[in-house]
Amino acid sequence: MTVDGTQYGPYPGQPTTAPRSSYGTYLFTGETAQRIVEDLHRDNCGLTAAFEYDGTLTFTWDATYRDEPGAESVTPDAQGRYAIGGFWPWDNWPETGGATPQP
Repeated sequence: MTVDGTQYGPYPGQPTTAPRSSYGTYLFTGETAQRIVEDLHRDNCGLTAAFEYDGTLTFTWDATYRDEPGAESVTPDAQGRYAIGGFWPWDNWPETGGATPQP
């Protein structure tokens, strides 16, 4: 997966429901969730995310991202996967695409 309209990724994930929606929720490992956070911070779009000491991942946005500021927290499931979705449209990663370069 990739965030639609970006070159960030790939983010291997499993859809939580079928059929797949571009704004659907996917399950990602902690490592992949960390890559999503790192790439998100490169974008400067008004949406940021951070991991808490207990492993909770909290997304925070300002009025430039959505009409009103807010936050949403995601706790890992029993397998350590994070359910992330609804913040942006997802797209399939091109098979010929390389991974996001790390800074």
